[in-house]
Amino acid sequence: MAPSASRVELVGPDRRSRVYLRALPAAKDPARCATLTRQTAEDAISSWGSPPYTQATAKVFGEDQAEFELRRVDPKPFGEVIWYRVICRSAAIAIASCAALQPRESAMKPICREILDSVEVAPRAAGEPGATNP
Repeated sequence: MAPSASRVELVGPDRRSRVYLRALPAAKDPARCATLTRQTAEDAISSWGSPPYTQATAKVFGEDQAEFELRRVDPKPFGEVIWYRVICRSAAIAIASCAALQPRESAMKPICREILDSVEVAPRAAGEPGATNP
């Protein structure tokens, strides 16, 4: 992906594990968040391909948040697991993922869970660029 100020990707010491975070503007209408969340999640899922090479599991969709897990057969020989969270709030969408090779799943899952649980979308404080007045 092209470099962006609203995106960061961190690669683990094993050069395979990675964390990806991205923020995007969203509709200011909170009623549209459920639709935007679902569409963003479905786009992320489809971007990885389809069965039998990639399986989406543990999908949970809420009003303004989606969580899911992808299991891929690549990279060979072990494949990888990717945990995702998509959040739509305060006229923004946050996309967070954490990936690890499947043999490291049990070690990485709690770390990835902590990372994804820490992602928040907070309204901008008054006076910040892009903030709206109440």
